[in-house]
Amino acid sequence: MIKWKYQTIILEIKVISLDHSYQYTKNQALEQTVEYANLCGVKEAHLLIFDKNKSQKWEIDEPNEIEEYDGVKIEIWKLR
Repeated sequence: MIKWKYQTIILEIKVISLDHSYQYTKNQALEQTVEYANLCGVKEAHLLIFDKNKSQKWEIDEPNEIEEYDGVKIEIWKLR
C-alpha cells in the first residue's frame, strides 16, 4: 500500500495596477492570502507581486520580504 505525502502551498499572485500603490496592493493581498492559508490550515504562504508598470525601484537581487500577518508567515516576492 502506498501512502501519499503531500504539502499544501499557498501562492497568491497580484499585479500593481495604475490606480494603486505597492503598499495598497500588498495590504490587500496579505489579507486575502491569510484567508486562504486559514482555509487550508497552513501557517506559511507566498505572495507574488508583479510590477508590470515598473513603478517600483526594486533591485534585481533584492531579498524577499517576510511578514507575519495574523499568525501566518508570508514570503513576499517582488517581480517585474
